[in-house]
Amino acid sequence: MLNNAKKIRQINRADFFNLGNFTEKIKFLLRYAILAPSTHNIQPWKFSIKEKSCLCFVDKKLYLPYGDPKTQNSYISLGGTIENLILVAKYYNFFDHLDYNYDKSGTFFVEVFFKEGVGMDENFTSFEETIKNRVNVRGVFEEKDIGLSVLDELLDELTKAKSVFGVDAYLITDKNKIKEIAKLTAKGMQTAHSNKDFRKEMSLYINNNLSSRKYGIHGFSMKAPLLFSFILPSVIKWFDMGKILGKLNFKSISSAPLICVLSGGDDTPVAWTKVGRLAQHLTLISQNHNLRTSIYVAAIEMGYENELMKIIGADKKPHFLFCVGYMKSKARITPRLEVENKLTR
Repeated sequence: MLNNAKKIRQINRADFFNLGNFTEKIKFLLRYAILAPSTHNIQPWKFSIKEKSCLCFVDKKLYLPYGDPKTQNSYISLGGTIENLILVAKYYNFFDHLDYNYDKSGTFFVEVFFKEGVGMDENFTSFEETIKNRVNVRGVFEEKDIGLSVLDELLDELTKAKSVFGVDAYLITDKNKIKEIAKLTAKGMQTAHSNKDFRKEMSLYINNNLSSRKYGIHGFSMKAPLLFSFILPSVIKWFDMGKILGKLNFKSISSAPLICVLSGGDDTPVAWTKVGRLAQHLTLISQNHNLRTSIYVAAIEMGYENELMKIIGADKKPHFLFCVGYMKSKARITPRLEVENKLTR
């Protein structure tokens, strides 16, 4: 498993220029795309490579009826893969444009178009590297403020994002609001784990620390020791751990110096995908500055969006939330299914 996690990220950037045609080059770029995060690490994306474009869509077979009943998180994950794809394509001067579409059957997809370029755009060098090393970290943040230069860069990106993505973003630094969000997230965790069907579904995607599975959540991602990771799926399935997990989440979130909440407005695949693109973009910028990011969406998933809106003063339904800060705790990289497993005609 660990060999896969490392090997799949061992991408030699110079290899791109040795590839002979568009298909080979697009496959190469998809190696970066698949490193985006997803709920339970189910990797719910599929790709279809055309002459000079790539169709990106959600694999409807990977459906979580209790963890993601509206498929909102699947489309947010898809947005993350698309943003990775676009950023690295821009690095190689290979990106042209993208379209959001529905086919005749009503299936939503995003088509990313490419064009031949020359050399590399050094403005995207940091993204090429950070995409390969991005992790979602769990733990308590350090009591260290985020520098004004970093906050200014994030605010600048958010200003651009409104016109590029059409997504509203809220940066929360007020400690009282952060504590209220932490309480609401803990409440969401308790609600989720009180549902036996949710726990049963989640347990199917929990792996022990030595598992060779290339999808799902390995125990180490949840800070589980080696021996305990072998019984963790059964513990999740048969015992309501909501209060315990809620307390852990509360402790982590309340220690964060910054929370970012994103809203795409409507509950549509287009809006969710755009939220995912912006979320990935912002987390990559944060990690470029040696900050750590932690995703917490329990309050949103479990129906507490209105309460979250009141806390942050939003007028649109929130779709995604993550914390940003400095953290000594390190996270191990997680495995992925290879690009070939995600290609379709």
